[in-house]
Amino acid sequence: MKTVKNLVTLAMTVFLTVSALADVPKLINYQGRLTTPAGVPVPNATYSVTFTIYDAPTGGTNLWSEVQPVTTSAGQFSILLGSVTVLSNSIFSDTSRYLGVTVSPDPELAPRSRIVSGAYSYRVGTVDGATGGTITSKVTIGSTNINTGTNAFVAGANNRAGGIYSVVSGGGGALASDSNSATGNWSVIGGGYQNTASGDIATVSGGQSNVASGTGGASVVGGYLNTASGVGSMVG
Repeated sequence: MKTVKNLVTLAMTVFLTVSALADVPKLINYQGRLTTPAGVPVPNATYSVTFTIYDAPTGGTNLWSEVQPVTTSAGQFSILLGSVTVLSNSIFSDTSRYLGVTVSPDPELAPRSRIVSGAYSYRVGTVDGATGGTITSKVTIGSTNINTGTNAFVAGANNRAGGIYSVVSGGGGALASDSNSATGNWSVIGGGYQNTASGDIATVSGGQSNVASGTGGASVVGGYLNTASGVGSMVG
């Protein structure tokens, strides 16, 4: 059979499969239909197709591209974009994204298809300019933090929230030894590093190597190597 020209009729469906308990999959399901210029489905076979994402309907910058073998049945096919070349989150950082399709050996088909909402839920993998909403469970922000408390919150790096409703607002550091640790129930650490709030309702506002081990609201405001071990005790 001679080379088929203008093969694709872009009755395209693009959607994203999202896993709530893991990283967002780096795949987009793409369905299309290959036809001859007369609108007749191409013979059942495997075709080499290049898929490219651009930032403009014509010209523009090539943001991503991959080549896949496409096997047709009555002209129809379904593949997963991203199976060959990983789709990064940054590709969808703007709302103007267009998919180009090239069936070898022909030139790219025109017009390109604009990628709309379905694929943009890919950005669930990151948070950019989010507003509103409610989080109903524990929250961990930052790298290598440990959150084992019920409805606890931990931010920063190498920090630990272990008590129920405990909070580490930030601080810590690159080393595990820099960790702030809020292990008491309702305990709070505001920042700094190497601080510990092990008493229930204990607070360390910041500083370094401070310990609030007393219960009933023991607190250390800041400084270095301070300890509040009595019930309701305070180091200013």
